[in-house]
Amino acid sequence: MHGWGHDLQIANNRVTNNSGALGGGINVGQGEFPGAYTVGGINADPNSCQSTFGLPTGTQLQYCFDVNVNMHHNMITKNSATGDELFSATPAGAGGVNICNGSDYYKFNYNWLCGNLSTGDGGGLAHIGFNYNGDIEHNSVLFNQSTNPTIPSNGGGLLIMGAPDIDPTCGATTDTDCLNPTPVGPSDGVGPGLVINANLITGNAAEAGSGGGLRLQNINGTDVLTFRPPRRAGTR
Repeated sequence: MHGWGHDLQIANNRVTNNSGALGGGINVGQGEFPGAYTVGGINADPNSCQSTFGLPTGTQLQYCFDVNVNMHHNMITKNSATGDELFSATPAGAGGVNICNGSDYYKFNYNWLCGNLSTGDGGGLAHIGFNYNGDIEHNSVLFNQSTNPTIPSNGGGLLIMGAPDIDPTCGATTDTDCLNPTPVGPSDGVGPGLVINANLITGNAAEAGSGGGLRLQNINGTDVLTFRPPRRAGTR
């Protein structure tokens, strides 16, 4: 599902023996995403659907690409992913399920996620990018695997990560990161309010990385830079 699939339900399916780049099973959204929508910023169309009332300047807003997607009671087995080519440093993309930027308020509950494979980060399920209030509960995450012979591949069962900053090299392409002393900055993080609760996670493997069952990486990002605490006197 690419975008604007609000309130979609994906339920009671058997998704098995599929393959793809970003993911072989269920993909919500894509790896491509615009610059952050922020309070007080100049935001690209279509802008966020979130109200800015009472929020401090600089707060990152929802992308609202796929709101309230509900995935439940599916059997997702033996799917594979080669990893999305966008993420050159780490070809992230789970074999089973990928939930990307703008999938705000998604639910992934009561699913059977077994035997999925990726050659990048994420074997069974990957939350990749900035999403408000995701919900991953009451799933069985069994015998999924991330493996690669040449680079680290993390998160065999569940991968929760901020989408890497993969903007193009500075030059002919205009990019806000090119205005910074260091062209490549942190990710935007994974977004607020994520719940991972009451899942059975067993038998998974990250053979060339970390987090066989659950991997959390790049959880925070530009929010830390925006709302960094003031430095104390005498410190660097």
